Amino acid sequence: MYEADVEDEKMGDIIPLAIYDEEIMDVAPLHYWKWRNGEWIPFRNVSTDLKGEYAAIATTYGKGRIVLFGPHPERETFLDGHIEEFPVRENLSPFTWFIYRWNGNTTDISYNWWILRRSVAWAAGIKDEHLPPLDDTMIFFMKPNVWHPAVYIEGRRILPAPWGNTIIGSMNISVYTNVKSDVKFFMDGREMYDDYMPPYEWRMSFRGGKHILRVEVENGGNIAYAEMILYCFP
Repeated sequence: MYEADVEDEKMGDIIPLAIYDEEIMDVAPLHYWKWRNGEWIPFRNVSTDLKGEYAAIATTYGKGRIVLFGPHPERETFLDGHIEEFPVRENLSPFTWFIYRWNGNTTDISYNWWILRRSVAWAAGIKDEHLPPLDDTMIFFMKPNVWHPAVYIEGRRILPAPWGNTIIGSMNISVYTNVKSDVKFFMDGREMYDDYMPPYEWRMSFRGGKHILRVEVENGGNIAYAEMILYCFP
């Protein structure tokens, strides 16, 4: 990403969020491939010129907030590994093509997930005091799941529920956090349970209606939280 030579009074200042610290072709080289003598061979390196350039920025346009990423943040990232190139539909002469995969160790899923959570919250206009913390402290619901809402009967997932998670009877609310600390469970703003040991769960049996479920974990003075709306039937 490069700054454009454009004047527009609606454009805000560019705030770098991340800068390429290494040259990509030196760290994980990729190649052009060429069909020669009945087989595919690495023909030429893919050259990059990104070291020192913006990898992610934040800015504004009028009343809008914008965050742009060059490399997309991963929910699960990798260190100490390497890129593998391998053919697909092998031995089909020029019709063979190549895809790439990373072979290596995996890190904690919060390795750079925190920057995406915070960017989304900032772009959505969340107040500064409610933004996710500037560290990898994280917590999210395992069951029920925010991304795949469903109808649950006595804790058993029955079918998808695009309108929101719907609980009939009671069930264990389970969450994941990457820190070792107590997890607080809230329902409609009232603290209901405090779990000090993983797996972090609360056996919920609550009155019918629409409720807001919230979980919190504290780490080094920072509080990470997750919320969801539940529709409950005794």
